Amino acid sequence: MGGRGSSSGAGRGGHGGGGGGSATDLSSVSDSDLTKMMRDAGSRMDAASEIMQRTAHGATQYNQRMPESVFPEATKANYDKYQAASKAFHTARAQRDRISDEQIRRQPKSSGTSRAFVNSFGEATTREITNQNYQRSQKSLSKSVLRNMGY
Repeated sequence: MGGRGSSSGAGRGGHGGGGGGSATDLSSVSDSDLTKMMRDAGSRMDAASEIMQRTAHGATQYNQRMPESVFPEATKANYDKYQAASKAFHTARAQRDRISDEQIRRQPKSSGTSRAFVNSFGEATTREITNQNYQRSQKSLSKSVLRNMGY
């Protein structure tokens, strides 16, 4: 019911639906347009980040109910600017992440063992050199590291 690690998407951060930005289907967009959209999202993130950096101190002081006589930057205007920039930043980041996911999806899948390896006799081979136990332990280690990172 919305606790830690829940994937209900009903909370404030809501990874479960909607998302930010325009709801266009990215699979029908050309690669060059995706690149332009990625650049645009990045520039919007940079602009929002600049505003957030300028107004963060005042917004924090205002949110903590600090007196404006002591902290002149602790105004409602700074707080509102910070909140609007924060929302714009998160929207642009969500769009950038969706575009990045689409670009990764479009990349051709590599065949894995297509590289030639030169063995100790000077022969080129595509045979896998590693041991099955080593591969299994590496896969398990990778999964545990990703699990600890929250993926």
